[in-house]
Amino acid sequence: MEGGLNVPVEFVVCTQRGDTGKGRIVDHKLSSGRFRWNVRSKGGNNAGHTVKVGDQTIILHLIPSGVLHSNVQLGLGQGMVIDPFALFQEVDELKTHGIELEDRLWVSLGAKLVMPWDITLDVAMDKARAAAQGREVKTGGGIGTTCRGIGPAYAHAASRDSLTVAHLLDPEILRQRLKVVVPIINRELKAFDCPETSVSEALNRCAPLRHRLCKIARPLHLGLANSLEKGEWVLAEGAQGRFLSVDCGVSYPYCTSSVTTANGVFSGLGLPLKKEWLGPIVGIVKAYQTAVGNHPMPTLIGGEREEGIRQRGKEFGATTGRPRHCCWINALELRNGVWANGCTEIVVTKLDVLDEEPDIPIACALELDGHTIMELPDTAVEYFRCKPVYNSHVSPGWLTSIQQARRIGDLPANARDYLAVLERIADVPITGVSVGPERDQFCT
Repeated sequence: MEGGLNVPVEFVVCTQRGDTGKGRIVDHKLSSGRFRWNVRSKGGNNAGHTVKVGDQTIILHLIPSGVLHSNVQLGLGQGMVIDPFALFQEVDELKTHGIELEDRLWVSLGAKLVMPWDITLDVAMDKARAAAQGREVKTGGGIGTTCRGIGPAYAHAASRDSLTVAHLLDPEILRQRLKVVVPIINRELKAFDCPETSVSEALNRCAPLRHRLCKIARPLHLGLANSLEKGEWVLAEGAQGRFLSVDCGVSYPYCTSSVTTANGVFSGLGLPLKKEWLGPIVGIVKAYQTAVGNHPMPTLIGGEREEGIRQRGKEFGATTGRPRHCCWINALELRNGVWANGCTEIVVTKLDVLDEEPDIPIACALELDGHTIMELPDTAVEYFRCKPVYNSHVSPGWLTSIQQARRIGDLPANARDYLAVLERIADVPITGVSVGPERDQFCT
């Protein structure tokens, strides 16, 4: 299961559209005891992973998956957009379960903040998109945003109209910054008929955060660099997935607002791109595909089979609770997701969810306007018009529980054959397979 490259930064990234179980694999790797750090570099609280504390289940959106490993330092990088109110909700909930984070959590001083107006604008803008597209005017009805303020926060970062963690630590710097930012924000709020804000209101909202942020706001890039120079290992945890990346043309605009592939990790952590720090890149591949929102999904299963997979796999969004669309594997997406991340290996998750399927189709190509294509189209407009071309030889199912298996070689022959097909498509080795929801239900 462990990567063979003896260098300090290992990546865990999603090759699909998120919700593939990255947190589970991060937890598995951290159990080895060799990592000093578990860090996130991009995104915000639009991601979600589930952590079990005793018999309690906690859903976290910002704090990395390694929270239960007390020997591991946790980091939120400068490439993230952080809702400080949501962050401290998570910190407080973990504290009720006896998990203290102040000494372990490093929040980058350069990280941008998601402010209340970003969330207001996110909701208003997506409703406007829905109306323009003739869709139902509701939250998330436009491009399927989680409405957590992520898009506006990244937009304000790009237009240089946002706040950073460091701004909140100095009352006078914050006041001067708000004098510049608030008039610009109010123009946007007014354009969408939303209530405007004021410098005094913003200051009052931010004041309670300062004392708490002072305890966890630190120069993360320096802490990481110091550890890396000493040869201490860092596990970089990706958020969302390849086909939610803002630079993935075939998904745009049905995507998030940051770069979600391994390419964005070092910049999001504030680290230089040193060859000697680049370690294994582990791509997570769910045994079937899922998506939340209005995505092009040519291999959508549909009907009772899709609902069965959704229920067995508990495919409901950790952030929004929305039911996920379930699809068969699309070979073009799998190949592209592995390639775009530069994966050196893949881990297949939720293989057990397919235990009851009599057969498991895989789309080997796509049909676009009557023509067979072997590469993904350039735009989502074209992708919506694509139809799947399935293998003439459909992989037969195994129709038995695999949850007791602990080695890949112990899996039924048909399950191993299915994995072999995925491995050929990905063109990198499969080094692990999850076969159930519990931590020990894992094959190597």
